[in-house]
This record gives sequence, C-alpha cells and structure tokens, in this order.
Amino acid sequence: ATLETQKVEAVMIGSPATEAIPKAMARLGRKRALLMVSKSLRKDTQVVSKVQESLGAMCVGCYEGMPAHTPREAVIEAAEMARSCSADVLVTIGGGSLTDAAKGVQIALAYGARDAEALGQLR
Repeated sequence: ATLETQKVEAVMIGSPATEAIPKAMARLGRKRALLMVSKSLRKDTQVVSKVQESLGAMCVGCYEGMPAHTPREAVIEAAEMARSCSADVLVTIGGGSLTDAAKGVQIALAYGARDAEALGQLR
C-alpha cells in the first residue's frame, strides 16, 4: 500500500500550542480536531486541557493513552474514534508512539481498515 502525504508547508516556532494549533487548522481549512494525547501529559500537566480550551468546539474528541510501540489494535481504536466524531484533522500531543499512531490512523482511514488484520495487510 502507498500513502501519499502532503509536503510540509510550514513549521510554527515560538508560539504556544494553544495559538499555533488553531492557526494551523484555520490555514488548512480544518474544523474538527481529534486530539491524540499521552496519558502522562493529560494527567500531570495542563497542556491538553489548555489546547482543548483554545480549540473550543473545534475539538471533537480526545484519544488518550496510546501504548508503547503503537499496536495495531490501538491504532484501529483511535481510527474508529476519528470516524465516529467526523474528525478532519489529527493533532498529537506527546511522544513518538502518538506520532506513529497518527500515521497509522491516517492509513486506516484512507484505506478503510476496520480491524488489526486489515491494517496489517496494508504493508
């Protein structure tokens, strides 16, 4: 399988996420964000709640707690959440597993994978 991605059009530096994310969404014409966040950032900091607050109604869901190494089952769970809330953009707040998972979610959504086996066949 092949996933065609868009080139990186911009890198925002020096702005807090609470400002940068809504601006990026506006620039991209996106209105429905699914946040994918780490449990520790959500539990131990105010980062996630501040981003949710800055997005207001544009935050349509929050997937929390991607396990290490991004298991396919968890990717499918996040993809189902994105489908159910009609997200038009994924926003990750956290580490590498979340970033990898968001790529997997994009693949699952693009190719209609609804279970781990179907996702695994997209190699």
